[in-house]
Amino acid sequence: MSMEARMQPEPFERLRSALEDAPWNHDLLSEYVTALGQDKGEEDVFLRMAFRCVNPEGAGASIPSALIPSACSGLYEAMSIEDRTKLRRWWHEKILREAHQHDDLGARLSGRYRL
Repeated sequence: MSMEARMQPEPFERLRSALEDAPWNHDLLSEYVTALGQDKGEEDVFLRMAFRCVNPEGAGASIPSALIPSACSGLYEAMSIEDRTKLRRWWHEKILREAHQHDDLGARLSGRYRL
């Protein structure tokens, strides 16, 4: 393995870093809460919503911003099942915390999603 390849973060860390600072506005958080209320699956909600707000620098500055979701999805698909589960759970917890910061969204979350 080349030194450059060893210095590249693993897909899990690359995606977590890209998702860490992704901005979520009230409308997107509301859509997320609605999806939870419709009992959409954890992975379905993640795949549909997680990569929408990714910062291009977080996913790789050389990737055009219009291609970020598909580039992130490719990284996600390359991960082990355990890492995918770990990333999804981390992301859902992060987004739930953000949704709870809005009184109206926090009220819409059932006791099942209380933090």
